[in-house]
Amino acid sequence: MNSLRHTFLGTLFLMLIAGTMAFPQAPPADDTPSVRYPSASSDPNTTAVNQGNAAAPSEDVANPDMGTGEPSNDPPRRVARLAYMNGSVSIQPEGTGDWVAADLNRPLTNADNIWADKSSRAELSVGTAVMRIDSETSLTLTNLGDNSIQMQLHQGTLNLRVRHLFDGEVYEVDTPNMAFTVQKPGDYRFDVDPNQDATVVTVRKGEGDATGQGPAVKVKSYEQVRFTGVDLVHDVHGAPQPDAFDDWCKVRDDRDNNSVSARYVSPGVVGYEDLDANGT
Repeated sequence: MNSLRHTFLGTLFLMLIAGTMAFPQAPPADDTPSVRYPSASSDPNTTAVNQGNAAAPSEDVANPDMGTGEPSNDPPRRVARLAYMNGSVSIQPEGTGDWVAADLNRPLTNADNIWADKSSRAELSVGTAVMRIDSETSLTLTNLGDNSIQMQLHQGTLNLRVRHLFDGEVYEVDTPNMAFTVQKPGDYRFDVDPNQDATVVTVRKGEGDATGQGPAVKVKSYEQVRFTGVDLVHDVHGAPQPDAFDDWCKVRDDRDNNSVSARYVSPGVVGYEDLDANGT
């Protein structure tokens, strides 16, 4: 009887050992790859995802505005919003040959065209800036990137108000005569007359640089400069008295300046300026 018990126990012990060896064991902690994922609050230009021996992405890859020579399939993180319009305003989306009637709150992105017909006006908001166009004005949104806003004014009048300019952020207005880069927050007006081959830049507040085929020209607060041709031939005058379009822009600015919602919501939130008219 005892020998039978010993045989049974020995068999059971061998089965337990065999069962333990049959199951795969987890690798030691030192063998697992080291992975560091960027957090939501990390700077996308400096945070790397390191797995194994993979190299961290370069700054040119991380920053879509730098241009790496290869197309990106990612949509831009910024779009312009058609915040206001009066009269007949049309949109020509990028890649299409047809103009369509604009809709309020429509998002606009790279290479989209906008046209304000006679006796019409429109306002677009993007980032901390507001773009307003007057009657018979043609504007193309050339590039809406994370760090740069670039637009091309073909004809008509554009008012650009930059409320805040972050480090490294660029606002550029291109016309047939020159390219103007904003250097300080402020209020800027551009008038393009293609028939006269001229661009008039009026700076109510702020400062910027006009560049072209000639030496760069700095335009300061309370100045108006008329450029002709592409060689930056120019005349400097004092900023004139506001006209009807300037007065309309000021009314729109006062609306934003006195916004109650802006006390509680960051100005970077799309459409915050419309909250005041829709409750408390």
